Amino acid sequence: IREAAFEGQHTSVVQEGLRLGMILFIVSEVMFFFAFFWAFFTSSLTPVFNIGGVWPPVGI
Repeated sequence: IREAAFEGQHTSVVQEGLRLGMILFIVSEVMFFFAFFWAFFTSSLTPVFNIGGVWPPVGI
């Protein structure tokens, strides 16, 4: 508990873990938004027969 409270400095192992955690978080957010827009454009450019083959679906 003292390591972060003393002058706000962390050990090199903790700094590397924090850096890796932030990188993984940013990468996961990029992948989430990429998948979200991929699904949107797939639905809008090639609408399926179940929704009448039109985009946006009728009634929306």
